[in-house]
Amino acid sequence: MFKLTRQEQYIVAFCLSALLLGTAVREWRARHPKAASVATSEMRGR
Repeated sequence: MFKLTRQEQYIVAFCLSALLLGTAVREWRARHPKAASVATSEMRGR
């Protein structure tokens, strides 16, 4: 078994959290259509 240095652990943790956050945002956007952007585009047309 190999050991990671403290800096390598931080890099791995950062990459995993960025991946998790990106997945959560993608899923949230898929489940919540762009209702807010539709309302703002209607206001721009006036």
